[in-house]
Amino acid sequence: VTAAMKATLRGEDYRSPAIFDLERERIFHRIWFYSGRAERLGHVGDRLVIDVAGESVLIVRDRNGGLHAYYNVCRHRGSQLCDDSGSGFGAAITCPYHAWSYSLAGQLVATPNVGPEELDRGAFGLRRVAVEDWQGFLFVSLADDPPALRDWMVDQNDHPLSFERLELGRLRLGARTVSEAMANWKILIENYAECLHCPQVHPELAALIPLHGRGDVIDRERHDGGAWLAEGANSFSADGTAPLPVISTMTTDDARSYLSAFVYPNMFL
Repeated sequence: VTAAMKATLRGEDYRSPAIFDLERERIFHRIWFYSGRAERLGHVGDRLVIDVAGESVLIVRDRNGGLHAYYNVCRHRGSQLCDDSGSGFGAAITCPYHAWSYSLAGQLVATPNVGPEELDRGAFGLRRVAVEDWQGFLFVSLADDPPALRDWMVDQNDHPLSFERLELGRLRLGARTVSEAMANWKILIENYAECLHCPQVHPELAALIPLHGRGDVIDRERHDGGAWLAEGANSFSADGTAPLPVISTMTTDDARSYLSAFVYPNMFL
């Protein structure tokens, strides 16, 4: 293995259930996990259900516009509160099994067939999960005391905080596509992190971004994670043209660039 080429992990690191259990414990359940765009929770009672390496998490928007995240489990008999994302909670989250109800702020407010003298409702609110909004992107953390999300991003190699100048929180979701990959999560990251395959697999991308055509990802003469588009191109699109107006916060150089960042462990920006 030369200095220019690093070895991959062992095959078992991509296949072993024991390895994945360690990753769940030491990675996914300890750090911030990207969960979706904030505008999917545009109204009171909207909900977002996500899976964080085997743990179901429920995110809701309250009447004051605040965000709350909880383990998606009723405190009574452990039934899952919600099966999928959507809207229509109104003022309460009601378990479909025994109809225990919780406010959007997580307090237990109704327990059919269990009187208030039999149960201290204040001790049985939903278990909270940390949630933060960065530039309209929602992140959750299962850690007991996670660092502030922005502090966490400071340590990311791709410097995602440089995107703050673009004010991405002003954008709105135009379309959403869900694809399933039959692969270990690390394979997706490794594929994104290099472009040695680009000239053969993505010739149209290689033509649009000359750097990628050479098999490189990072322009080491730039410090913003960017790569120049081909001469005459002004958008990362199939034909290099922008079908919509350029974001007003972008500079001329931004518009002539492909900008990207990876927020470990699951966000490609």
